[in-house]
Amino acid sequence: MQSHRAALTYAACIGGEPGARTGIVTHIPDMPDIEWRISPGLTPYDQSLAEMEARAAAVVAGEARELVWLLEHPPVYTAGTSADPVELVDPRFPVFQTGRGGKYTYHGPGQRTGYLVLDLNKRGRDVRHFVHTLEDWLIAALGRLGSTPSAPRGGSASGPATAARRPRSARSASACVAG
Repeated sequence: MQSHRAALTYAACIGGEPGARTGIVTHIPDMPDIEWRISPGLTPYDQSLAEMEARAAAVVAGEARELVWLLEHPPVYTAGTSADPVELVDPRFPVFQTGRGGKYTYHGPGQRTGYLVLDLNKRGRDVRHFVHTLEDWLIAALGRLGSTPSAPRGGSASGPATAARRPRSARSASACVAG
């Protein structure tokens, strides 16, 4: 497990530092079957979705490596299965319907998004356990970068956050949400 935490920390460092090198990282120690990609600039949401769907099919067919992809999107909202259009207060950006749970999520410049295209058959097919393990990896990586994130357990939210659950006046920033 330590090697996975180190690999994630490595990816977070090269993706999160100002002026960091961008591009495709083809090998992370102890994870040779997973491609790590860091895309420069902004990647349109629909383009990334089409690429992930094609990659998922190729991974299942054994024709491609698994993928961890870090990128940023132009301003966009994604709507989960519980999203209600009347709740979208400022619909000035495109909205993409998704199959995930939840309501609306904003993605935009300056917000690094990580997508995973992984074969869960290799990881026991326990999605909940996998997400909690991923949260632990992210917490360890952010901790090594000087952040003190926490992961909510139970309740409706999932994902490490630096201070997303504090009152707005004391809030700093959300690190990520898994969904």
